[in-house]
Amino acid sequence: MRTRLIRARDFERQARMIGLLVLCCGLFVSCGSSGGGAAAPGSCLSYGAAGAAAANTVVARQAAGASCDLIAVEFVVTGVSDLFATAFTVQFDSAVVSYESLTIIGSVLSSDGAALQVIEQESAGQVVIGITRVASTGIATDGILVTLIFRRLAASGTSPLSFTGESLLDSSTPPAPIASVWFGGTFTIN
Repeated sequence: MRTRLIRARDFERQARMIGLLVLCCGLFVSCGSSGGGAAAPGSCLSYGAAGAAAANTVVARQAAGASCDLIAVEFVVTGVSDLFATAFTVQFDSAVVSYESLTIIGSVLSSDGAALQVIEQESAGQVVIGITRVASTGIATDGILVTLIFRRLAASGTSPLSFTGESLLDSSTPPAPIASVWFGGTFTIN
């Protein structure tokens, strides 16, 4: 399990490192690498969301800038007020895709400069995520909670992305659940 405390000033440094990683991955892929493993050259990973944003929703959608081997999935919250924390488990087919990492750059949870405590615990076919504001109040804004990076493993196939234990929490003591609907989606390799 990894636990991190991220301050707003660390976002710029993290953004530069991720930008460099994406650039290097793009160069690596364009030079003919299949990314290792069983994935065949020419196969590309894509992601389609199963729902649309509405009041009190979290939608997992594909972020811009994916390569054939790596894809970023943004978890976007809409219509929630007093948002203080989130916790959820993402499940996927580990024969098709693997979880690589997460980023909280631009997270609505730190949009006012608050530091965040992030917990991630990975096992085969799932990753448990917990993110809490290190502040006394919640926020009321729409946007990205977190972005997860996945890598294709197979030459073709599909994998659902689904949730268990999903929750948004407010800033009351103790934090109370905020009613919300979560929409996953499907990874496709073709």
